[in-house]
Amino acid sequence: MKAFEKILDFIADVIKWLVTGILLFMVTVTFIEVIRRYCFGKSFMWADECIRFLIMWVTFLGGAAAFRKNKLVIFDLVTSNVSEKVQDLFRVIAYAIVLVFLAVLIYYSAKALASPSVLRAKGTGFKVSMVWAYLPMPVGFSMMELFCVDTLIKAVKKLMGKGGEVKC
Repeated sequence: MKAFEKILDFIADVIKWLVTGILLFMVTVTFIEVIRRYCFGKSFMWADECIRFLIMWVTFLGGAAAFRKNKLVIFDLVTSNVSEKVQDLFRVIAYAIVLVFLAVLIYYSAKALASPSVLRAKGTGFKVSMVWAYLPMPVGFSMMELFCVDTLIKAVKKLMGKGGEVKC
């Protein structure tokens, strides 16, 4: 099980560095676009669309990495006022619900990705398939699902008293 956790941590770190690189590229392109547009009156046709596509990748991959690193917002108003055992039970229930919800999101995002209107469409400025605009959703949700399975296993182990540290 430790090997599985190390693999998931490695994947989350790779995602984090990938998102960092994408953000750096986006800032660079945006800066160049501002200079070109306001100083020279010219613009790259592909830049706006490229940045929109990359925002999708940053959002969904970054969300998956944040899930793994326990950096998502949590509202603990209810759980902070109950015992540790009840908190553990709430965590198990919450992660089970998230797991089901992510499975539904994966299904519908993959269905949208596979639709003929997406498969045949090309971007207006970037001239690449719209698949690249829709692909981050099933990829990001699948990464979250994978990370959620590991977190749920840890939460169940902690609830059953078999160790397993869960940070929420």
